[in-house]
Amino acid sequence: MNIETLATILQRTATCPLAICLTTGGQSSRIARAVLVRDGREIYTSGSGSARFTDRPGRGFHWYYWRIELEGEAPDYPGNMKVAEGNLAWSSPHRVHVR
Repeated sequence: MNIETLATILQRTATCPLAICLTTGGQSSRIARAVLVRDGREIYTSGSGSARFTDRPGRGFHWYYWRIELEGEAPDYPGNMKVAEGNLAWSSPHRVHVR
């Protein structure tokens, strides 16, 4: 997923729209659902591997990330591998400071 770099901090003004995009490296057919989360709340859901959402966040600090659900059931791996090889993925968090 290409949003920006790991833990990016963006600074914007209150009147500036913020476009948030999700792209995949050719694996989009496996994505069942993509959810954009801002400040711990789901604000947008897409059923495909590509998505674009324009937000106008209020003043202050905000966190954004994508939560991805892949098609199919998660394999039943033992221990820590279950988390690493399952059907869920997350983008890096992105902090936005609106002045």
